[in-house]
Amino acid sequence: MIRVILFTLVLIFSGCKSTVTTPDEALKKLGKNPHYEVDGKPVNEQDLLKIDSEDVALVSTYFGKEAKQLYGKKAKDGVVIIQTKKFATNKYETFFKSYSQDYEQMLSITDRKDIQYILNDNVLTEDFEGSLALLNNELLKELKVVNQETLSEKYDINDGTVKYHAAVQSWERNWDNLAAFLNYPQEIRKLIYTTNIIESFNASLRKYTKNKKVFPNDNAALKSIYLTAQNISKKWKKTRFNWARIYNQLYICFPGRL
Repeated sequence: MIRVILFTLVLIFSGCKSTVTTPDEALKKLGKNPHYEVDGKPVNEQDLLKIDSEDVALVSTYFGKEAKQLYGKKAKDGVVIIQTKKFATNKYETFFKSYSQDYEQMLSITDRKDIQYILNDNVLTEDFEGSLALLNNELLKELKVVNQETLSEKYDINDGTVKYHAAVQSWERNWDNLAAFLNYPQEIRKLIYTTNIIESFNASLRKYTKNKKVFPNDNAALKSIYLTAQNISKKWKKTRFNWARIYNQLYICFPGRL
């Protein structure tokens, strides 16, 4: 007997109208003292600074007449609603259970990490809690629970590989480039994948600035980044480990270019 340990929720949106507002546009529309809520509870700006950005699933903003209709006088400068991933997960699970008995039964006997969600034929792998929390009776057209066999046949997802589905697809799409990378000797491969200058620089910036999430103005942020870059640049003068062997391989692979 084959034990089915992986399930899929298939969700299909019906048509809906929406407007897209960029973060900059949203900030301009908010007044000096907007009303903030996190997971349904009012908070102040100091409470917002304590929230880890990795835990945020959804941020919604309301302005003008719409904000006042929903939240009354306290919304005169706009409203910012934040949902954490834990809150959003509880929200969509509660809705799905009321929508489908099959989902409710599946959720009661299945570990959540073994549930694969698919929305409009898109395999959701990470940071999807906010998208599912937006669904309601008007948007949800169909909800189905399917087994591992359907997952494998229709979505090419096999037991145990769903967690890395996006990575596997990326490898398959870019195999020619990946194969070219593997043609280099180990010393050069390691040099390539461990010295991505942009990623290394960005990671170093985050390390220095992560404790200060709010700046009074743009110039303050630029000055902080500039001073951080000066500190980081001091490390760039160090000699690369095992450079002699790396240099020899570069000389062999790229004759006449060193």
